[in-house]
Amino acid sequence: LVLVPTAQARDWLVPTQAPTIQAAVDSAISGDVVVLAPGTYDDCTNLNSNNVAHIAILRNGITLRGETGNPDHVILDAGWQGRCLEMRGFADTTRITGVTFRRGKASNPFGSGGGVFAYDAKPYFKDCVFDSCSAEFAGGGINVLAGELTVENCVFTDCGTDNIGAGIRVSTSPIAITSSTFFRSRAPALQYANEAPVIRQTIFTG
Repeated sequence: LVLVPTAQARDWLVPTQAPTIQAAVDSAISGDVVVLAPGTYDDCTNLNSNNVAHIAILRNGITLRGETGNPDHVILDAGWQGRCLEMRGFADTTRITGVTFRRGKASNPFGSGGGVFAYDAKPYFKDCVFDSCSAEFAGGGINVLAGELTVENCVFTDCGTDNIGAGIRVSTSPIAITSSTFFRSRAPALQYANEAPVIRQTIFTG
């Protein structure tokens, strides 16, 4: 009998163990955690299959978190050159904590999800900030299609869209929002289709 050792989940510290978020994601396996040291991450050059630029394109089973847990310390700044994050076809919930998403932009014909675009995925955001993200079509901060979205203790500020969902747009996706704030939205802050959202202790203002 030969026992084959199984891979153990580990942390990938950016930029110490991997130079960029995308490099850490590409090196990680399911169950790993990409840990972001304090700083600003603005390498928005990773292209998806539609040639849309992103700071990182995530993979299933990988967690992303800021090292300190304070979103003021870890900033993904796309500089309005593309999206901050994308995720597609994920079976598992993707947890993202302690991060600021700044100046993500989605332009037509792929104008959904300026900060984060998710299709057939289940992102869970906790202690995050979406700052000045925009989408020409839908979901300035977050756009989720055919998936599931959970938002806990997050802030959406100065996010906008030319159409629907300045902060969040979801379609064919359950959504739960808890203890969050939507501030100075440039269009209605939330747009949903197919399922009514569950919203608790959340403020829409300004």
